[in-house]
Amino acid sequence: MTSPDIKLFRFALGALVKHLRDKHELTQEALGVRLGVQQAFIAKIERGSNGLPAEKYVVLARVFGMKIDKFHKRVEDIVEATRRAANAIKPGSLDTVDPRGLVRFVVALLIT
Repeated sequence: MTSPDIKLFRFALGALVKHLRDKHELTQEALGVRLGVQQAFIAKIERGSNGLPAEKYVVLARVFGMKIDKFHKRVEDIVEATRRAANAIKPGSLDTVDPRGLVRFVVALLIT
């Protein structure tokens, strides 16, 4: 994965985590306890600032009642839909803009 790909993946993961955390009525602190991390780490994940170690990724999927493959597919779907949306707006724009807002929009459309 290239650096822009990693960045987009982190934004997609963060938006999905925030959406699912809100849906399950969990605070960042409560989710952090379930993952064995601090609240600040959850905040960084939701902002797309931090990645997530593989073992925590698996636990996160379980916390939200999902199998790891379904959880990962959701993140990949968000990444792909964000790419398509950005290219529909302006081809190549994803490489030059911060996609966070677009990722949040895509999550709102895809996951209801």
